[in-house]
Amino acid sequence: MIPATLRVYVTSNCNSKCKYCYRGLGANNPIPIIRNNIDIENLIKFIDSSISFLKKVKISGGEPTLFPNLSRFIHELSERDLEIELYSNGGLTRLKPSTLNLISKFHLSLDSLDKDINCTNRGDMASYKSLHDAVEYLHSINQENIQIQITLLNDNISTLGATIDYIYKNLGIDQIKVSDVMLSGDEQWQVERLTNSQLAMAYNTCMQKRRSSHYDIKIKTTFYRQKMYKLLNHGLSDLLSLFVNQNNELYFFIGESSLFYIGNTQLDSPDQILHAMTAKLSIAE
Repeated sequence: MIPATLRVYVTSNCNSKCKYCYRGLGANNPIPIIRNNIDIENLIKFIDSSISFLKKVKISGGEPTLFPNLSRFIHELSERDLEIELYSNGGLTRLKPSTLNLISKFHLSLDSLDKDINCTNRGDMASYKSLHDAVEYLHSINQENIQIQITLLNDNISTLGATIDYIYKNLGIDQIKVSDVMLSGDEQWQVERLTNSQLAMAYNTCMQKRRSSHYDIKIKTTFYRQKMYKLLNHGLSDLLSLFVNQNNELYFFIGESSLFYIGNTQLDSPDQILHAMTAKLSIAE
């Protein structure tokens, strides 16, 4: 079995309402989303049954710091020698340094150095301050493996270059990911995406910053328009990506649709899940 990374959506509770949220938790989604937390006891049992091929666990949400059992979950993963990454909109001050120091990488978001644009896109007027508080907190405990994601929309693409400068010079972070809006299972409520020419302009801006002699910066671009829904048609890389949502449903990390559904970690046995994974992988090959 290919070494796997598992992304866990521990909760669908979130303090932000990002208008581009690919999980459907944003203000633009007219379909009500049930707010709940994953069953941690069942989750740990599933991880134990999969430990032979798991390499890394990425914790996400919603906002994972709103998950009541987050600290326990992080410590459980660390005891199993699994690499841990955490995605947050800035609520890291809720966690103790002893817990944060078990995490190998942090993923935070800042869509624009312009506070109004950032907060409007994220549907949370406190998001700008929360991001800065989180970065300051991580720096204070010598946690430096931080990546900031910029999600591109029509109203912030013009500030991309200046936002990259701000993240590098003002926040002291040299890892930046720039992406467009991720596709989801139901696109009708999604915000308008950028054109190919806008994506090309954004890519050129990123490359110019990366090549500049004034920077020692790592910029990753992920444009989902070109790559989403291609996993099963193009095979798998050396690291298989899976995710389990707060309803215990396990998928390949590409979209919550029947095409990528593997099974339910609460209802299906480990053998059933492994059989379903193998069947999907044989299709990919």
